[in-house]
Amino acid sequence: MEGPLETPDDTTIVVLGAGIGTIPLVRQTMVNVVLKRDNFKMALIAPNTHFHWPIAMPRTLVPGSDLDDKTFIPLAPTFADYPPEKFRLVLGKATSLSPASNVAVVGLIGGGSRLIRYHTLIAATRSRAHGGMPFKGLSDTLETQKSSSFGPAATDSVRSQVKPTN
Repeated sequence: MEGPLETPDDTTIVVLGAGIGTIPLVRQTMVNVVLKRDNFKMALIAPNTHFHWPIAMPRTLVPGSDLDDKTFIPLAPTFADYPPEKFRLVLGKATSLSPASNVAVVGLIGGGSRLIRYHTLIAATRSRAHGGMPFKGLSDTLETQKSSSFGPAATDSVRSQVKPTN
């Protein structure tokens, strides 16, 4: 396990998840709280490298469209303007929480784990769809992109049924 993400005198806000409602929350908290105070930091813990924008998914079904850059948006560039000493994107999933001691253990996507101490914890781990609902994000970016409801075969099947209107 790697060492703690922050030093004891920091006030760290940890956000679990990077779904559709989380990105605006992170940006507003960074601008209105973290960047305005010397001792505040934020850590965004998410298993996905890309933000999945489900609202754009139906447009990908139009023949001739190539909207991967509109439906799967890389997370790292989204937060590139924040100084690394104030913001950290950690690719992983919380495997345990200890509210009494304000500690989260994060299983890292690349292997291993990391202990993260927090002052404030925001759980925004998104909703789950029942029964393989199309266009719903799965556990991580790669799994979502490979999913039968997103994959090339599914997309091509639907595109072949779309007929232009005059």
